[in-house]
Amino acid sequence: MAGADDIRWGSVLVTGATSGIGRATAQLLAPHAEHLLVHGPEPVDDVASTLTALRALVPGGRVKYLRADYARLADVARLAARISGSCATELVPSDQSGVTGWSAS
Repeated sequence: MAGADDIRWGSVLVTGATSGIGRATAQLLAPHAEHLLVHGPEPVDDVASTLTALRALVPGGRVKYLRADYARLADVARLAARISGSCATELVPSDQSGVTGWSAS
């Protein structure tokens, strides 16, 4: 019988993955991902150390940062397009963003 360490997924998306519970979730899922999609609202330079740490956990180091502010509907639309263009295999989503509403901007 396969154990938890034997689980492998294609693309794994973790929203809110740049801090707190989202970061912890990304760290737990990273070793099981072929490709880890990491979402956060911060500029990429602000999360460089987090991305480096996650790359060390993903077999092959395939980590892609997707910046979007969930409070802005236009950002969410762009994020959805980038996600669909990034996933050649199945997608395992994990929403840790904690955002509950949007603005029209």
